[in-house]
Amino acid sequence: MTDITATAYRRAAVIIKHHLAGDTQGVNAVLQEINDDTRPGPLLGALLGSLDAVTTQLVTEAGKAAFIELVAHLAGHIPDTPTVRAARFLHAYHERQPARLDTIAGETDDATPLIAGMLTVYTSLVPALTTDVAGAIIDTAIRAFINLEEGAE
Repeated sequence: MTDITATAYRRAAVIIKHHLAGDTQGVNAVLQEINDDTRPGPLLGALLGSLDAVTTQLVTEAGKAAFIELVAHLAGHIPDTPTVRAARFLHAYHERQPARLDTIAGETDDATPLIAGMLTVYTSLVPALTTDVAGAIIDTAIRAFINLEEGAE
């Protein structure tokens, strides 16, 4: 998951924003844009980084540790649903295991269920992501990434 650009981060933030608003069409529109012109790797990396960054601003260190513990617990569940697969992916991320991240991401050709699962895991375990405060953090990030994109042109 290298080469994560401002565009990937902006897309990740917009996906999070649409997901939190319950806007499935908005999420799907961004996913289609990604499918049309790039590999999902940069988006997955940007989504991990974005969700982690917002969560870090919303919860204490103990809350973050509890989140990681719950993800590890969920990652061990059977059957391997898209949400459990996402938990395995998040667990590998928090354990800093890039080879496992690549293996899990490559289990199917379609990254959409993994992305949806990651959003489900985060919003289920960190309900503060659904607040106006989190929305403002995400909006600020989107504006910053747009500015970075425009500066790169």
